[in-house]
Amino acid sequence: MPKKLVLPSNLEAERAVLGSMFFDNESLALGVSSLSESDFSGDDLKNIYVFRAIKLLFENRTPVDVQTVHNQLCVLKLDKDVNSPDYLDTLISTVVTPDDMDHYIKIVKDQRLLRDLLLKTIDIQKRYTDKGFESIGDFVTGASDEIQKIASTRQVGDFVEAGEVAQQVVDTIELRRDAPVKNVTGIDTGYAKLNALNHGWQKEELIYVAARPGMGKTALALNFVLNACKKGTTVAFFSLEMNRTSIMHRILACVSNIQSEKIQIGNLNREDMKHLAGAVHDLSGYKLYIDDTPNIPLGDLRAKATKLKQIHDDLGLIVIDYLGKITAPTTGKNDSAEQQIGRCSGALKQLARELHVPIICAAQLNRGVENGDSHEPELSDLRGSGQIEQDADQVILIYREDYYQSSKKKKVVNEDGDDPASMVMKEIKENVNNASLTQIKLAKNRQGSVGSVDLLFEKALSRFSMMTDEQESALAQLRMRKYSQQQGGNKHD
Repeated sequence: MPKKLVLPSNLEAERAVLGSMFFDNESLALGVSSLSESDFSGDDLKNIYVFRAIKLLFENRTPVDVQTVHNQLCVLKLDKDVNSPDYLDTLISTVVTPDDMDHYIKIVKDQRLLRDLLLKTIDIQKRYTDKGFESIGDFVTGASDEIQKIASTRQVGDFVEAGEVAQQVVDTIELRRDAPVKNVTGIDTGYAKLNALNHGWQKEELIYVAARPGMGKTALALNFVLNACKKGTTVAFFSLEMNRTSIMHRILACVSNIQSEKIQIGNLNREDMKHLAGAVHDLSGYKLYIDDTPNIPLGDLRAKATKLKQIHDDLGLIVIDYLGKITAPTTGKNDSAEQQIGRCSGALKQLARELHVPIICAAQLNRGVENGDSHEPELSDLRGSGQIEQDADQVILIYREDYYQSSKKKKVVNEDGDDPASMVMKEIKENVNNASLTQIKLAKNRQGSVGSVDLLFEKALSRFSMMTDEQESALAQLRMRKYSQQQGGNKHD
């Protein structure tokens, strides 16, 4: 016959906590702020009732002693259940010193944690017995999330003296001051002006790279991957839309300076093969791991990332292409696509915190961005924007003006008869591999500044590169002239 489950409790610790709250205001305030009625086991209901009375007195700014607590229990009609005031005297007599208040609070809360975990496992088992599951990945992910939510409530930290914390900050500043890349406290993005805004990819952050199709979000994500790998960072790349061969074509193009189309069809001369061999040699030294499972279930993605982190403890960055291709578990027939995207987004944020690594995830923008006059994307253009904005620590939006110049209907012509994007390329004297001027807009950044960075996108090489000082100066002059022309036009109006 199976043994009956007995939920854990520690009545001695519960009584010690309650007794200490009678001794001084510090213990009283600590107990009321740290505990709730649900932290007490219920094996002895008197402890819950006494805590309830003490908390009410504290909230009403009434002194806490045996008499006032007894009076409050009488008001609550619980004095007979508690056997007050005799039980209150017993509580006080069990306390040797209130100095161990922190220790007893920790015991009480840990026992509550164990009870919650055991009850949750019973609930999960019952759910499996009653309903089973459609997907083992979704079932495991859901169970893991529920258990992790309980486990994350455990508080094991202690107070630390301010001087110790201050010294830790100074030590960190010293390390950052001597770092080879200035102003970067996380993983180097590879672009100095972007680093100046976000100081790199920070641990536990969720970063979205969002754009309309064809803007280059996969290419930019791959550039972030390669830039991190060059610095020795271990990176996991989940390609949910393209297979590993297609992704490698892009990576080799970027590293070897050979157009991806030439690599794909094998139209390479001897010099090209030499460069390609050099690229393969460089990549063999990178700690880059690629998974190309199409439309990967959310549970499988989390499991694979967690397993990789266990094998490679130095995993420093996870990049996912892209959010809309993650298969989210459904909760019902009326589950909308936006709800599923929100569920995936929340899970990715939780994964970043669990693994202590930044996660970069590509995302789509709504079609509405096509209808605006300037077509420049905003945060509100994110598909499923509400939940994504809430979860994201950083949001990067990609905008290429020349992308919209191919449509004659949307073409904007200036006084010289040239569209602005072409004029920009003429001014900066850069047209290698049909490079496109691209605005990288950091639209949200919890820990730093927001702003825009101009990069050159060479689509044939899947490469984003920084502009030279001369190119930036020419671009700034052109923008100033355009602004002056607009102001002049407004005056004439």
